[in-house]
Amino acid sequence: MEERSERRGWPDLLGLWRRISKEARLAFLSAMGIGFVVHLYVFSNLLINHDSAVCLTSKNEHLTSGRWSLGFFSQFSWVYEMPVVIVLLSLFALACTAALTVKVLDISSPAGILLTSGFLVSFPSVCCVFPYLYTADAYFFALLLNALSVYLTKRFRFGWIAAPFCIALGLGIYQSFVCYAVALFLFDCAAALLSGGTIKKVLKQGGKYVLLIAAGLVMYRVFLAFFLWSAGTSLSNYKGMSEALNSGVLDYLRTLPGVYQTFFQFFLRPSFLTRPLQLFQRALFLFAGVCGIYYVLAKRMYREPVRLLLLFAGALLTPPAVNLIGIIAAGQTEVNLLMKYSFVLVFVFVIKILELTFRHLAERDFSNTRLGKFFKLSWKFPMAASLLVCFLLVWHYFCLTNAAYLRVELIYENSYALANRIMARVEEMDEYTSSTPVVFSGSAMGYFGNLQAFPELSEFSGMETTLVSDYCGTAFVRVFLGSPKCVATPEQRQEVLDSGVLDSMPIYPHKDSIRYYNGMVLVKLSQGTNISVFPG
Repeated sequence: MEERSERRGWPDLLGLWRRISKEARLAFLSAMGIGFVVHLYVFSNLLINHDSAVCLTSKNEHLTSGRWSLGFFSQFSWVYEMPVVIVLLSLFALACTAALTVKVLDISSPAGILLTSGFLVSFPSVCCVFPYLYTADAYFFALLLNALSVYLTKRFRFGWIAAPFCIALGLGIYQSFVCYAVALFLFDCAAALLSGGTIKKVLKQGGKYVLLIAAGLVMYRVFLAFFLWSAGTSLSNYKGMSEALNSGVLDYLRTLPGVYQTFFQFFLRPSFLTRPLQLFQRALFLFAGVCGIYYVLAKRMYREPVRLLLLFAGALLTPPAVNLIGIIAAGQTEVNLLMKYSFVLVFVFVIKILELTFRHLAERDFSNTRLGKFFKLSWKFPMAASLLVCFLLVWHYFCLTNAAYLRVELIYENSYALANRIMARVEEMDEYTSSTPVVFSGSAMGYFGNLQAFPELSEFSGMETTLVSDYCGTAFVRVFLGSPKCVATPEQRQEVLDSGVLDSMPIYPHKDSIRYYNGMVLVKLSQGTNISVFPG
């Protein structure tokens, strides 16, 4: 009896797992499995980019960038770049996001769930995060918090109380992923309209969603103001951050044409898809549109003009919803691929439309029509074709992801070899000692011509910059080559800029491209006189 009571004292984890719906379990397990295969490269390789070279061991606290909760969520993986730990945590957050997304949009078919998981873990934005390995797990927890805010609001009566806090926490980790919550809110309302939900209920739910997003944004700003005040600091203007967050309404409205242009260009002419796949993707969207129109007509929704008007409004709001960060940025910074993860929900909603249409066709009785047997079989062919296109897109993303990781690895290898050659020449100088700072000017990216062999990766951010540069060169040679031990101070770097000594120096590998000056060794890598004041 005593042993039985002790067992009862432990949480019944197996029972808890069984209480989760089979759809959510399938989404979670498939996302973990597919994600493991897609990102296996990261498990076994330390990916280094310009930022992670500087932050190899970092508490990852960036309050001045508006990320007041980033430091806390980064502590789950300590302060070191440990690939296995960080990628496992990241995949766990992505898998939970997949499960919540499937539940919110009520995707129930196994094929739809598997494809949803495949898109969520292989979308190009994911591989753009992993080169920033020191912060990847925290970023994906931000994504999970935004998905959780939608699920709590929809699933629980008082879930709306916690939802704004989840949104604010997610914004405090990484601002761009708030678009996921906004788009998921919008698509949930659209799915409810298509599934026969009452207009009154959908309007009430939509109004609640808008208020929750606004409450989350306000809560984020309140917490940000408090933490900035308590730390005695202010927002930096890195990439226009402070100006973007303090812009006026007109500044945000001016971004709308660009937001729509970015949306359509991303889906109609993505540079990372081959020409045939671009055509297949357009055909998929066209087919999903035809399915949507057929479903509306089959359900006689044309008798409800208000419902049609709301669906049309939802379609118009989709670009600014998935690309809300483009509005928030207020034109102060470029919205790169890393910041466009919410665009993946367009594919997820396409899957939802296809599922609704195919389910309706499967339930429809064609026996009363003259060509009943033909219609009963014929609609299954476009269904199979659309699923095949989705699979091909996921497969292409898988290949793109690993090509991107290969590119990061090549940049590291090229940078390591170049840094070795440079430091060998530096250490031959009579004036050089182990305490002499080495200052890099410019960037050595011009040496890596072989990296132009990846035209599909032109939009992939975080993996296009050499590690031998004025920004991270000092940190790179200190950490990965073991020297120099001494780092130039910001004052010393500013002194070099003010002296004009760089103007008379040729660029590497010229003999005089490495020069001793006033207690420092200067290395000129490219034209111009760029020196990061940040010491690396």
